[in-house]
Amino acid sequence: MNEDYKNFKKNGYITFESGLNNLEISNLRKLLLKHVEDGDSCEFCIDYALQNKDVYKTLFKKNIIKKLNNLSENIYYLTDLNIQINKISVSGRKKGWHIDANFEHYLKSDYLFSQDYRFYKVGIFLQDNLLNYGGGIDLKKASHKSFKNLGKKTLNYLYNFIFSKFPKKKYRVPTKAGDVIIFDSRLAHSSS
Repeated sequence: MNEDYKNFKKNGYITFESGLNNLEISNLRKLLLKHVEDGDSCEFCIDYALQNKDVYKTLFKKNIIKKLNNLSENIYYLTDLNIQINKISVSGRKKGWHIDANFEHYLKSDYLFSQDYRFYKVGIFLQDNLLNYGGGIDLKKASHKSFKNLGKKTLNYLYNFIFSKFPKKKYRVPTKAGDVIIFDSRLAHSSS
């Protein structure tokens, strides 16, 4: 088992450098912010990336593909791309904490409890995780382990419910512009 996979299974995520250089990061930021007024929030989706090859090709940087291959032999892309600018709220009852696995409390979703679960989210940061830049990502390490297959759907759900109630210390991921995070889509996370 390689180091990336070991760390991923333990913590639910890995971080690394994307291979983007400072000029590429600067050009991407300029492109993304071209029609955004200072302080505005917006979100771009896959159609935007398909129309802007510099954005689209970022998804296939050699370093990103290599790390994905370290986590799984077969890679299939389900493009759920969204680029968020000042978009994520940390207010409300849950303070922005969520997971990205759909229907996480739906008992018939056996795949969520599979030992071989391999649905990953990939985030590419174009700024440092500093509050004066709006932050980055916080997560709760190993929270993906709340989805444990105990052989019965009701037990799986009960274990997940109890495990998710125990307070886990939040961790601010110290990313820099150009860094990437790959995380298990069941991992609890929030905007910094």
